[in-house]
Amino acid sequence: MEYKLLYDTPAKSFSEALPIGNGKMGAMAYGEPLKLHFSLNADTLWSGKACAQDHVIVPEKYREEVRKLLKNGKYWEAQNLVQNKMLSEKYNESYISAGFLDCFLKNTEETKSYTRELNMNTACVSTNAVSNSDNIQTESFISCSENVLVIRISSKKKQDLNICLNSLLNYSINCDGRTVLLQGEAPEHVEPNYVDCENAVVYGNGMKFIILTKVHSTDGTVSQTDKGLTIENASESVLITAIETEFTGWNKPFLNNWKELTDRCQKRLNCAGKYDFEGLKKRHERIHKSYFERVKIHIASGEESDTGLYEHLFQYGRYLMICSSRPADEMIQPANLQGIWCEDIRSVWSSNWTVNINIEMNYWLNGPCALSECEIPLINMIAEAAEAGKNTAKETFGGEGWAACHNLDLWRQTTPVKGEVKWSYWPMGGVWLTTHLYRHYLYTNDKIYLKNQAWPIMRETAKFCLSRLREENGVLYTDFSTSPENTFLDKDNRECALSESVTMDIALIREVFMECIDTCRILGIDQELERLLENRVQKLPEYQVGELGQLLEWNKEFAEKDEHHRHFAHLVGFHPFHQIDFDTRRELLESVERVLERRIHGVTQYIGWGEAWLCNFYARLRNGCEAEKHLKLFLKHCCYGNLLGLHPPLGESCGEKEIFQIDGNFGITAGIGEMLLQSKRGIIDVFPALPDSWKEGELSGVYAVGGHKLNLHWKDGALEKMCLYGGCEESVTIRYRSEFEYREKNGHVRKSEACEDGWRLNIEVKEQEEYCFYGKQNRGI
Repeated sequence: MEYKLLYDTPAKSFSEALPIGNGKMGAMAYGEPLKLHFSLNADTLWSGKACAQDHVIVPEKYREEVRKLLKNGKYWEAQNLVQNKMLSEKYNESYISAGFLDCFLKNTEETKSYTRELNMNTACVSTNAVSNSDNIQTESFISCSENVLVIRISSKKKQDLNICLNSLLNYSINCDGRTVLLQGEAPEHVEPNYVDCENAVVYGNGMKFIILTKVHSTDGTVSQTDKGLTIENASESVLITAIETEFTGWNKPFLNNWKELTDRCQKRLNCAGKYDFEGLKKRHERIHKSYFERVKIHIASGEESDTGLYEHLFQYGRYLMICSSRPADEMIQPANLQGIWCEDIRSVWSSNWTVNINIEMNYWLNGPCALSECEIPLINMIAEAAEAGKNTAKETFGGEGWAACHNLDLWRQTTPVKGEVKWSYWPMGGVWLTTHLYRHYLYTNDKIYLKNQAWPIMRETAKFCLSRLREENGVLYTDFSTSPENTFLDKDNRECALSESVTMDIALIREVFMECIDTCRILGIDQELERLLENRVQKLPEYQVGELGQLLEWNKEFAEKDEHHRHFAHLVGFHPFHQIDFDTRRELLESVERVLERRIHGVTQYIGWGEAWLCNFYARLRNGCEAEKHLKLFLKHCCYGNLLGLHPPLGESCGEKEIFQIDGNFGITAGIGEMLLQSKRGIIDVFPALPDSWKEGELSGVYAVGGHKLNLHWKDGALEKMCLYGGCEESVTIRYRSEFEYREKNGHVRKSEACEDGWRLNIEVKEQEEYCFYGKQNRGI
């Protein structure tokens, strides 16, 4: 099955252009037939200086003073002390645009018909413009094999073509033979877009980079101009473009060698030059398809609906993940707030890695949606942040292990950045990121990875968490923190963010401790630490419920500044974790629902990642109709015509505007997956939140915890058939809302048995064995 986005007009803006990428290099293709415009990105092109680590050194006396103030209910005073003494004096650096490639055709005929297409299966954008006497066609992709942008322009008539490179950054142009070279320099520092200041962009010792475009082949004549290249009298031309930065590592000096950068680009162009266009395309498609075509989805409805869009939206998230986070080499960066696509210098929120929900949401889809490899760049970044964060844990928080706050950049700045306490002073970013290390293991069963890569970081994270706990009357409370970006009112009606034992902190610490305990048992190591963490888990405070029946966000029932706040930080124990579900703390599910009802009642502003998380929440509550409602709201309010996620201005600072933000795309893919399949160790729930309108369909090639591959089919709104392919040897309970059966290969039939929420069947799964289950309508019951 092919998944395509089709349009009959060119893109007029970034939010209408179509994204292509290979994990390392990205481009937005606009598709204007007479002016081909490509916005170019390299994943390591950031502002900033090499080896410029930030330090926020906080004497213990200040931390003690904050604790005393909080104990006495002086939240405002405590917050002011943190604001003045415990935040950095600088912001994170910014991910930035590399430049633009423009190809101008000297054709003045009026276009009679036009099509523009993104084929997700091939990661290729094509256009077709028909006039009275001509037919101009283009194809473009970023090669997964050669790491170059490839563009073919063909026409019925001979055309003249002008090619030029330019950039928003400082740059120079040099043309030689069939190539045009852009030498550029990124700023030494860029202030975030929300900061109103002079000299927001500062040049000096920033990163150097190269963009090199070559006429790969043409039947025309190539010549140079002062701005680029000209191809005359051509009916077909193929261009290839490479980008290289001098980044060598988060804690390493720049390469500082223009010739080396140019040689690297030239080497890639030479490698690409060994193949014609069709050969390059074939090599690229083979790699891309090996990721993308692992999973198939089809949703059919008995009436006119958006189910076709749901299929495309689901696969679009997977497509964007492959294009922005495919681990082509060890330097590949994880998908940031805009994936890999950005055409600004002062991009919104610096287009960095915001780790109080956004980047975690980016990677919820990977294990279930058969893209575990694309999580490797995130894992590598966590390892680097853990190294950088050792100083932050010690100097800023007076703790052991490592810590990261709510923003990360290419230079792995882990300190609480300049700004406001409510978002900057959140010490738990590294803790939440750490849970993705264990999550990766759950879907891959890779014990070597768990022991050598994940565990050393997990252990240090546990040490940091232990150092933040304080025992009172047999209960462990956490040191002061915030509930990301949210605030409450003190007794004098002043807006405050700081308190002790924030619900989210407790949930994250509990999760990391439990994952560390499991890892110790799986690997048979660190039994002393295992026993210590078991003891500490038992002493962590339980979730609290407020007067309105809602799960409390802080350690007390404060008056909320904004009861409709966009974040759901205190619900992380419910999703993405399983601390609250139909098996554990079931009595709290109503409290979770009450939070959701209060947060979304009367809301008129819709945020992409917020609707995506709500889709996931209601899927976990097994409410398919409500989950689909937020899927519809995402489509209606939270994405552009090219289906990229939309984030509206929040009205909290200057310089805000409506922007593309990718977390909603990734989160909504995860949400659709959760509607059809949920799992945790030893348990698989089939169609837990299947909407009534989804009459029949298929989801094939997805994974459950344990590395079990599943193909699912439903008909008339019920399970038709499910096949499970064992990922490891373990006991697994399959659950479904109505009767079903397992048919063994010898013909023996095992029927499900009734349980509290439906029907269940337990099987002993063996690695690589197939197990098939059938719904009631296929049993003759």
